[in-house]
Amino acid sequence: MKNQYFFTILLMFVALNVNAQLADTSVEISKKEAEELKDNGFTINMKVFKFGASLGFNYLTKSVHDATLSPIDNSLRLQTINPVSFLLSTTVIVNPISSYYRKLDANRKPYGDVYSVPSRLSFIATVNLAQFGSSQATSFNKKIDGGLGLGIRLNNDFHLGITAEMISVRQLRDYIVNDFRDKPIVVNNETMNALDITDNRLFVDKYYFGVSVKFIYVLVGKQQFND
Repeated sequence: MKNQYFFTILLMFVALNVNAQLADTSVEISKKEAEELKDNGFTINMKVFKFGASLGFNYLTKSVHDATLSPIDNSLRLQTINPVSFLLSTTVIVNPISSYYRKLDANRKPYGDVYSVPSRLSFIATVNLAQFGSSQATSFNKKIDGGLGLGIRLNNDFHLGITAEMISVRQLRDYIVNDFRDKPIVVNNETMNALDITDNRLFVDKYYFGVSVKFIYVLVGKQQFND
């Protein structure tokens, strides 16, 4: 929980740094003024959606177990694994709110085209491409995982995001755990000596809630402006 509080405070701190440098070189105008200038032939660069790739860490809020068979007596053993995994994701960034600016000349009069600066705060949606954990249970992933959250624009190329995610994890079915925990698994009068995580008779995909912190690189939709 302390890590979650830390990243939340970090996002809030970055959000407070709102275009301080812009105030010295440009002037903010209203959306109506921007639209009027556009009608008069001035260019406005507006991109609400961006697409990127992200890397980050996910923390599952519920315990996940790794299942093995004892090399001594083939009894089923369960071990709690590290709840942190590494995620590679695609990301959609949405900036519904923008501010509009024009540059100032030496006499501090506005001139030239209008350029829009999206708010530092954005909404993000992610779809996980790959998950790397401390166990095959977390790394094995046939389902579509993803999440929703908030992002902070660091610069034109990078965003920092925090998302709530639903992560699929391959786990033993409940009846297997209830009937055979610390015992050999007997099927058709034969004792199993290995577990196949792809065997749907034994394993099932379960979804767990997690919190992720991601570093996002914008691939499509970059805007050319100076903070």
